[in-house]
Amino acid sequence: MTTTAYSHSIDSLKELIPYTEDAIKSLYESPADKKPIDRIEIQIPKTDIQKWFALQNSKMKLFWSDRTDCFKIAGIEYAEMLQNGSDNKHTELFAQIKKQVESSEYPIRYFGGMKFDASTEISKEWKSFGSSCFILPRFEMSQVDDRFIFSVNFRFPSDGDNLQEILQQLHSLNFDESAVNHPENALVKRFDFPDKPQWIKMIEAAVESCSDRIFNKIVLARKTELRFQDKLDISSVFNRLYQNSSNCFHFCFQLSENSAFMGATPERLYFRNIDELKCEAIAGTTKRSLDPDLDVKRGEELLSSDKNIKEHQYVIDSILEAFDNLKIDTSKLDTNNVGLVKLKRIQHLIKRFNCKLNDSISDFDLIDNLHPTAAVGGYPKKDIRTHIYDFENFDRGWYAAPIGWISKERAEFAVAIRSGLISNERLNLYSGAGIIADSQPELEWDEIETKISNFLKTLS
Repeated sequence: MTTTAYSHSIDSLKELIPYTEDAIKSLYESPADKKPIDRIEIQIPKTDIQKWFALQNSKMKLFWSDRTDCFKIAGIEYAEMLQNGSDNKHTELFAQIKKQVESSEYPIRYFGGMKFDASTEISKEWKSFGSSCFILPRFEMSQVDDRFIFSVNFRFPSDGDNLQEILQQLHSLNFDESAVNHPENALVKRFDFPDKPQWIKMIEAAVESCSDRIFNKIVLARKTELRFQDKLDISSVFNRLYQNSSNCFHFCFQLSENSAFMGATPERLYFRNIDELKCEAIAGTTKRSLDPDLDVKRGEELLSSDKNIKEHQYVIDSILEAFDNLKIDTSKLDTNNVGLVKLKRIQHLIKRFNCKLNDSISDFDLIDNLHPTAAVGGYPKKDIRTHIYDFENFDRGWYAAPIGWISKERAEFAVAIRSGLISNERLNLYSGAGIIADSQPELEWDEIETKISNFLKTLS
């Protein structure tokens, strides 16, 4: 049996498990040498990808959707996991991914992310995520525009003796939508790191450093730890977040039984389509309003706010400097066209960039030069992660770091803000504020409260 893209199709999901089992057995019975990466793809009827993701009880699963919901994927178990434990050099990992996707004849994607600052020690709560981790899922349920595909990935020779294990995993997949359960869970305590008095002192010190020209801008974050009565149901929390946030990249990476990193971020780091590159500069924040006139007024005030314009310009400058380092031609870019991106409860300034890439530029090169932009790090970029580490008293882990996927011809990475880490009965929410010389600590605290409000409301 030869597997080729979209070579199989079924009319009902009731056929999927037996059909897939026959296809897997046929693949293993084939006398031909196995490809290093093999794949079975089955076109299926329209399916609610997010609901199917919530049904699965696997200890390892992931979800990704773009801002338009035109591309969604749920991945269950893994055919291959590439992970750096504490090594802060991602070059070999990215080179390995590049080799895998370019040598495969199938449209495979590796999904993953990395630590915001890989040079710092990994805290206990982030141990399962490592310095970086990328996954080729075993089973995928995906939607690309109006096509729905169920896929099974194999990694040979390591999967050579795994037929029975793979079949067991296949039969463990759940398609019973009546089994979806969203249990209630009572919030017991809340802790903020730093708390408000410590935050004000920290921001005052950062403002002084900006005034002294140590840096022009620094983004400082806060961790809000929520403790619940019982262990949190990861699928339930993510389902609520997904349903209550729009115009965002949605992601959930569960790499162990009781721990998952999830979020709904508006911020794209980049999208690559062969030699076409799209990037965005997002900064500046104001609230939305249910009153249309007031909502428009707040947006106009944001567009004319000196403080927010200055903060946003640092993000634009940091991206342009990355382009310059990569020898990307920016002569035709319009750097003055700034607009608004409107989310459910807040809105931001946004500037979009469209560029052409040189053949020699890899995804590692893009991430290494773009991250962290001044939207989540600061400006200038040099030494900014060291300054952040000196101010903050917690490990950011994957918060505010690149998170996304890589394929042969395309890649997309978002910036993992508006995010949270679940560990048993704890949920840590992360959010940051851009600090410049005229920032006011009280207002920056309030801005973070606004940014985490969407996540908090999904839990109420």
